[in-house]
Amino acid sequence: MSLADQLRKRGPDKQIETLSFFLTGEAKLEQYLDEHPPKESNSNDAKRGLNDAKMDLLKATGDDAKKLGKTLVKLVSWYFCCYNLT
Repeated sequence: MSLADQLRKRGPDKQIETLSFFLTGEAKLEQYLDEHPPKESNSNDAKRGLNDAKMDLLKATGDDAKKLGKTLVKLVSWYFCCYNLT
């Protein structure tokens, strides 16, 4: 998450800012899921605990995200492949 924060602080580039929000939201989501595996019994807690990740991911949508769309899809695909190899 610190790398995403550094990207955000680099300047007023909206695409970089959008990417940093996406990366931060993804990191928060992964961290939460690692610490709290999904179970039906904790679904209400998950909704509250994942709100922070949701807010960052929502900031990574819109016109700037459309410009980054292909890159984000590639990044997600890469992550999915790497995650499944471990």
